[in-house]
Amino acid sequence: MSPDDHAYSPDARAKRNTSGVTTVPSVCPHDCTSTCALDVERLDARTIGRVRGSQRNDYTAGVICEKVARYAERIHHPDRLMKPLRR
Repeated sequence: MSPDDHAYSPDARAKRNTSGVTTVPSVCPHDCTSTCALDVERLDARTIGRVRGSQRNDYTAGVICEKVARYAERIHHPDRLMKPLRR
């Protein structure tokens, strides 16, 4: 599977129908000192879209790290491990 075949590739995002997409407030799952507030696109009950920094957070002013900016790709990647591997 090439990166362009993935549901979150730039081409796929451009083609996706955005009707029904809602933005919900959230917080960063990482344990760093910034405690970023996030705005997350919810595509359906189990799928997220783009993750943005919230402008409501005065400290970060909408800026988030690269790890969190690509969170949807990380969560929904076809090669993501969904259960522990055996040694």
